[in-house]
Amino acid sequence: MLCEVRNISPDITLALWQTSEPSSELLSQLVQRDFYQPYYEHLKTEKRRREWTASKLLAERVCGADRRVVYDEYGKPLLQDGSFFISISHTADYVAFIASRSRKVGVDIEKIGDRALGLKERFMSVGELQNLDAENALCDVLMHWCAKETAFKMNDERAVVYDDYRVLKGDTDFENSFDFQTVWREKTYKMRYCKFADFVMVFAVE
Repeated sequence: MLCEVRNISPDITLALWQTSEPSSELLSQLVQRDFYQPYYEHLKTEKRRREWTASKLLAERVCGADRRVVYDEYGKPLLQDGSFFISISHTADYVAFIASRSRKVGVDIEKIGDRALGLKERFMSVGELQNLDAENALCDVLMHWCAKETAFKMNDERAVVYDDYRVLKGDTDFENSFDFQTVWREKTYKMRYCKFADFVMVFAVE
């Protein structure tokens, strides 16, 4: 079910879908289902079908029923007609979608769990590890992961090299959310971090 649509600005929309429905029900709601049906049938698991189909529903709800999501040579999603910049992420039973007509966007969403703590040395720098918030280490680690994934999605790179990304946390401005920047080579992005009951999410606009 569509659980939230948030207008970040007049040109930027962020939406969330909780995939509680069977994938066949999601597929039946697609206006462009005839276009998507062959791709849907090649997906092997019900979980993947739910995530994939929900992302296409979000694209239709946010960008218009005549819009179609396709993928570039690196597997990154884009609209076939190029009318919006988009980004998609999924975790557990949630799918996140962000779109803008004029600016590159990125989003990453992750379910809260201990797995990232055991992997943090693989994607965090020594300085980032030293600056972890000890009282909220799990969410802080997930925030770093999501930030780097979001920055990666906003760049035309084939593979992510985590050492190229640096997270610079800013000041908290309201509960459970704060601004920070992720620096990738010559680029700096202003991002937003959000914590919900069972997941964290980062989104950014170029």
